[in-house]
Amino acid sequence: MFRILCGLLGLLTSVTIVGCAHEPPPAMVWIRLDGQRGAGNPVLAQQFETDRTICFGNEQTQTPNDVEKRCMAEKGYTQVPQDQAEAKLQEFAAINAQKQAQASPPAKTAQKKK
Repeated sequence: MFRILCGLLGLLTSVTIVGCAHEPPPAMVWIRLDGQRGAGNPVLAQQFETDRTICFGNEQTQTPNDVEKRCMAEKGYTQVPQDQAEAKLQEFAAINAQKQAQASPPAKTAQKKK
């Protein structure tokens, strides 16, 4: 009886592990590192298509290799799970706005001469 229970437990564990191994990866999307949205902006959409063609050539793969990912990163993009894209865009936009505020010289106030 003990052998049967151990065998069943082993079989159940194997089925669980195999079941997990076949789970499809999440859908991935490219987003801009500056937090700007390409959707609705024809200039950014065209730039993305140009950059993608440079990095991928005519290959239309959903799973880029390291060279393609590095190329896209150099062009200002990163790939994230689709369900996290909006949050990441907002995060990157906030970081970009903070960098721009730090880079801008402070406004000078006019002082009256006596």
